[in-house]
Amino acid sequence: QSHDIQLQTNGEDVTVRVNGTTGDYTVVYGQQPSVTYRVVGNTSWMGNWDAASDAGLMTEIEPRKFQKCFKNVQPGIYEYQITKNGTWDGAYGDAGDNCILNVGQTCDVTFTLTISIYGELDSLDVDCVAILAGDMNGDGRRNMGDVAKLYAHIRGSQPLGQEALGNADFTGDGKINMGDTAGLYAHIRRNI
Repeated sequence: QSHDIQLQTNGEDVTVRVNGTTGDYTVVYGQQPSVTYRVVGNTSWMGNWDAASDAGLMTEIEPRKFQKCFKNVQPGIYEYQITKNGTWDGAYGDAGDNCILNVGQTCDVTFTLTISIYGELDSLDVDCVAILAGDMNGDGRRNMGDVAKLYAHIRGSQPLGQEALGNADFTGDGKINMGDTAGLYAHIRRNI
């Protein structure tokens, strides 16, 4: 566990970065410049190799921990790197090469980047959470409760939340309508 101690001396900002595990520390004088990280790759949702594209801009969720989630990623093999401050200088890849993301089924992909107290890559985790078309309540199964939720959404009586909307297109035609409700119902009946 690492943490920063902010001090001020003679009117100047001073940051002491302490590694709680090893006790190592560094002293940094002056205002620290903000750093941005982006997931940049070979597809439009990753900015088509534009190092400064905001398509893959990561959000700092904790000090030195950045995250970007891409929703409804389609099956395929994708290449990517992590850029720093919108340039390729110091980009994180696989020993200088592009990293490979192999998506077997439609899923939400989350990249989590952790930077060490010294400003270097500590870890990069990539998680894929599969999307099960027709699963409106996120329990990993399709049942009559999912049909009822989808029907209520289409009728306008109870809109689905953002997560459920990603699973609502059961037929895969890019629309959410009664065809999805009928298809989901028929699928459940066949598998009872």
